Amino acid sequence: MPKLDADGRAALRALVEAAPDGTLDEWATTLAEQTGVHLHGSTVWRYVRRADLTRKKRHPGLPSNTVTT
Repeated sequence: MPKLDADGRAALRALVEAAPDGTLDEWATTLAEQTGVHLHGSTVWRYVRRADLTRKKRHPGLPSNTVTT
């Protein structure tokens, strides 16, 4: 039996669309607060992947300021 019903999946979709740069654990925590269903981050990832949702990828650092002369 899937842990998330249609309402839970809709809530997860709304979370990802509202905060695409959130972590899987942040989404899992927020989803648990909203729906009462506690999921592990990897389970959240499987739902996100199956729904064809994309995560915003941010670069970890600033680009180099070196200039070639």
